[in-house]
Amino acid sequence: MTRFFVLILTAALLTACGSTQFETPPSLPPDQPVDNGSGVTPLPATSYLPQETDAALTRDSVTIESMEILTLESFPLQYTLALKGTLPTICHQLRVNINEPNSKNEIKVEVYSLTDPNEVCALVVAPFEANIGLNSFPTGTYNVLANGEPAGQISIASADEIPHAMKGYELYSWHSDGVWYFSLLPGTNRMKTIDEITDPAARLEGVAALMAELKKLATGEFVTWSMIQGDPSLSLPPEEIVNDIRAYSEQLGLQFNIATP
Repeated sequence: MTRFFVLILTAALLTACGSTQFETPPSLPPDQPVDNGSGVTPLPATSYLPQETDAALTRDSVTIESMEILTLESFPLQYTLALKGTLPTICHQLRVNINEPNSKNEIKVEVYSLTDPNEVCALVVAPFEANIGLNSFPTGTYNVLANGEPAGQISIASADEIPHAMKGYELYSWHSDGVWYFSLLPGTNRMKTIDEITDPAARLEGVAALMAELKKLATGEFVTWSMIQGDPSLSLPPEEIVNDIRAYSEQLGLQFNIATP
């Protein structure tokens, strides 16, 4: 009798489990920050920009945990303000408003959050990361402040001017199909790869093109003609060409030297 009762109870439980309906958690609206489990909130590319519908939402604060200006090695140099922090809840939306430079050459960036006052939300903070481009400003040097705190400095160059590089510039050369090619790249602590050096976007064809690029550098800039030890794809031109480039660089007031591998 007891065994029969157990069999009936087991069958009933299996039937109940087979018919159980699991409710799918409601999804958040588009552009709402969602924790992906990695501790970083992914954001659509433009979700943090002010929008027309923001007027119906309530403005709130954010916590900025770190800020950094990243520089892309390109001509002209391009800058990105990288922000990391947390929003008050998962229902808050990040907003970043970039103001025009003021009379003190400051770019003030407002970082805040918005929320629907009628929405009920769990009080759980949401981490975020956002990268904000800082390249659409007139030529000049600017101090960038995020919510009043200094984030760093940027120098926007005109089309005929190359901005100062903290570690100077590295000059590379190679010969191919009867032509001397050059590239002039911002100096870094790491060794550049051949792909970076010979990238068509950075490649200068012929001595005249190199001299035109050197002319864009500021007086006093450091230029180091570099080689990569053991790599036969890079080489110096004949001595006459090297001397012409050296003399022209010194005429421009550049600090010119050749690094032996």
